[in-house]
Amino acid sequence: MTLTKTTLSKVALFIMCFFISFSLPGQEVETDSSVQREDGLRIFIDCERCDMNYIRDKVSYVNYVRDVKEAQLYILETRETTGSGGRKYTYTFVGQQEFAGQNDTLVYSSRPDDSRDYQRIWRTQMLKMGLMPYVANRPQLRK
Repeated sequence: MTLTKTTLSKVALFIMCFFISFSLPGQEVETDSSVQREDGLRIFIDCERCDMNYIRDKVSYVNYVRDVKEAQLYILETRETTGSGGRKYTYTFVGQQEFAGQNDTLVYSSRPDDSRDYQRIWRTQMLKMGLMPYVANRPQLRK
């Protein structure tokens, strides 16, 4: 079997693209969403099956923390199957520190025929709506 230069260059290009598109375990690629925002609301999201990369991309005006004690807002997402075969997502927003006592709950119900992408979009929209009362009085908006 003889490989031509064109075939070899295509294979080499494929291998380079493959390795560039994936990072090795333990390596993290810096993105704009990992930047700490000055005066940004610090949130902790407790969610079993959330696409955190998608959420961080779409909700980039807050700071995501890894320790619930550092968060000004604790967000818990729970889900259950509905009688129609869809899902009911409940978002519990629990204010901490200066937001202590400021709590809220929002619910989103999906239809049984909703795609995962559609559900992901609307779950993120629920997070955004729930964040608004907490973000509205942040110093970054008063500038």
